Amino acid sequence: MLYEKCNKSAIYKLAVNNRIIYMSASCTNYMNKQRCVVIVETNKFIELWQNEPNISDRNLNFGNKEGWKRDKKFVLAEDGFSYGKSNPVPLAIIECYINNNNNLPYITIDDGITRTIWLLSNEVKYFPVECQDIAEAQLLLKFAGYKDTKIYTIEELLNCN
Repeated sequence: MLYEKCNKSAIYKLAVNNRIIYMSASCTNYMNKQRCVVIVETNKFIELWQNEPNISDRNLNFGNKEGWKRDKKFVLAEDGFSYGKSNPVPLAIIECYINNNNNLPYITIDDGITRTIWLLSNEVKYFPVECQDIAEAQLLLKFAGYKDTKIYTIEELLNCN
């Protein structure tokens, strides 16, 4: 997936239902050399999300297009994605682990559940996410990475100095 550099941000362009939406990852004063972007394949991502051992809302992890669209904050994501390239939506922040009880990989969504279910309900095939730890990004790439993509730190993408 290609991205464009713009004012210390990586802007990702995705085709969604005959329109283009934009998402971004940005340089900050926080861990640019550890934070990573991973392009995930949607079905594998959902499977990892469903493996989450401490699910707080089964309607989200095991949801479907119609259920996700009924989420009370869904309209906020629709609004957020409507601004286009001038105000791209930040990438969701994902954590990826191996469950010690059953050795299954799983993810949790640390920030960006509503953005994520918006993407899922709009049936994207793949999308970028952010991990705040290189080891977690490597796990996520291994179990849900899209085709032959690689992980990149924010520093590698944007030279944040």
